[in-house]
Amino acid sequence: FIIADTLIIDLSSIVNIIAEEEISIISDVAGTTREAISKALYTEDNFTITISDTAGVRKSRSVEDRIEELMVSNTMRTVQKSHLVLMVIDINDDALLDQDITLAIKAFEDFGKAILIIWNKLDLLPKNSDPLKIIKEKTAKYKHFFDIVPQILFSAKTKRNKEKLIPEIKALWARYSQRIDSKEVYLYIKELLSQKSLFKIQQKLQIQSLHIIKTSPPTFVIRSRQYALFGSSEVNFLTNHLRKQFDFKGVPIIWKINND
Repeated sequence: FIIADTLIIDLSSIVNIIAEEEISIISDVAGTTREAISKALYTEDNFTITISDTAGVRKSRSVEDRIEELMVSNTMRTVQKSHLVLMVIDINDDALLDQDITLAIKAFEDFGKAILIIWNKLDLLPKNSDPLKIIKEKTAKYKHFFDIVPQILFSAKTKRNKEKLIPEIKALWARYSQRIDSKEVYLYIKELLSQKSLFKIQQKLQIQSLHIIKTSPPTFVIRSRQYALFGSSEVNFLTNHLRKQFDFKGVPIIWKINND
């Protein structure tokens, strides 16, 4: 069972496309969606996708502060209940709102939610423009985040790439909920550290054991005598290699390192 959620109002039209019926209010006026609208949109072989279309999260300059606070609160409560977050971005915007990206990163890093980026409104791009170049320029500030999450080029108006939405969501869920043998991961990291040793305060970091205690998000427990020396750079080193080795694109990886 999947609950897919959004941080940006543009999902309303995409929800309607997937559901093939009008269940979300579509408007050019930002902030039209006030409360989360949930509906099971797709079921196949015991696989169900339920999308909660939440209020768009924007800066307080455009609406009253109190309304914005309620919208943000409602959105983040829905995010916390979700498994996957669909972040819909208008590719024609001159700049991304830092608040939107910050909330997406928070959902990924703090709440442990898988992320799928949907670049919408391709139909409004100038003729012969390069969408990938535009995206690269827009996301330069957040390259570290956008490099590790899946992205779809999309048009809600023309329904371009509509056929990719469900497969991408299912693939993201498969990566988020995949079960890997603890021994396989342990041996991989042992081999990795034998080739690329980690040192901290002139001590070589080693691991004594590794166990996978849960999925969705994948959570790994490492026992190490040097557990106190594993800082953010060491954890990021393990995360980056594990993400590539076991295909965790768009999936947060949680580590617990101790000496127990």
